[in-house]
Amino acid sequence: FSLRFQSEPQYKNIGWCSILLTIQFLAQLLLIPQGSLFGQIMFVSSLGVSWAYNSWLSSLDKEKIQKEILLNNVLGEPKVTKYYFGTRTSMVVFVLLVLQPEEPSKILNELLPNDTKVWRKFKSTIVERLLDKEKLHFEVTDADIDEFTHNERTLLETLYGDAQSAYEGYIQYCASE
Repeated sequence: FSLRFQSEPQYKNIGWCSILLTIQFLAQLLLIPQGSLFGQIMFVSSLGVSWAYNSWLSSLDKEKIQKEILLNNVLGEPKVTKYYFGTRTSMVVFVLLVLQPEEPSKILNELLPNDTKVWRKFKSTIVERLLDKEKLHFEVTDADIDEFTHNERTLLETLYGDAQSAYEGYIQYCASE
């Protein structure tokens, strides 16, 4: 929800309210000690109620409320589909396939910041295939992996497998749209 005041954009109403509240506070601070016991109890109880209400307000999950307002009121309850991926790599490749960005290398480097020889090879292959609109089916040939150790080859094959599974998920996504 939102509030609209007639005095926008100066908000004179809010200024006057804050001045009146300050005057009330000072008057209560000076006059209550001179009043009756009942007045003093009412003053202290009003402070307690105010404290309890402020504590309750501050305990609300503001992010949850904002999310509900955005999804329900602003976006009109959009259709949301969750996709689960085995690895972060397959998730990033799927996002690149769905978004089809002009510069996939920027997104790829942002979401997968690893910068080793294997990761650079993987990223360059993915970017090249995305820009050429090629399928993401991989066969690691000896020419591709001569420069890598056994562990690096295993990692590269795993990364290509993740990319290939993301591509297969993308094919299913396109078929469902």
